[in-house]
Amino acid sequence: MNDILNTYKQKFDELSNKSFVTGHATFGYLCKDLGLEQNSIEDVFAEGEPSPKKLEELVSYVKKNNVKVIFTETLVSPEISETLAREVKGKTEKIYTLHSNEESKTFVEAMKYNVETIYNSLK
Repeated sequence: MNDILNTYKQKFDELSNKSFVTGHATFGYLCKDLGLEQNSIEDVFAEGEPSPKKLEELVSYVKKNNVKVIFTETLVSPEISETLAREVKGKTEKIYTLHSNEESKTFVEAMKYNVETIYNSLK
C-alpha cells in the first residue's frame, strides 16, 4: 500500500481539483494520506436515502468543485449516485470498499484501482 501512496502522492499534489463524491464516507484515510477532500451521499454508518436537503447540498458541492464523477461502492445500490450524476451532468464509476470483494481483488489491488480511478476522475 505504501508503494501506491508514494507513487500517487506527487501526482495528486500536482492537481488543482482534489474533491470527489462517494456513496459513503469510507475513504478518510486515503484522503488524509493523499491530500484529497471527500464528500459523501451518506455518512459511514447511514442507511436509506439522503434527505432532499442533503442532495441539494451535494449538487451545490459538485458544481462548485467541478466534480465530474460520482463514485458508487460495488455492494451498494447505485441509484442515488446515478440520480446525483444525472442532475449535475456527470457520470458514475465503481469503487471498492474493504467489504466489496466480488471480483476477488486483494486489498492492494482494490486500493490501487481506487487510487487510479480517483486520480483519473480529477485530471
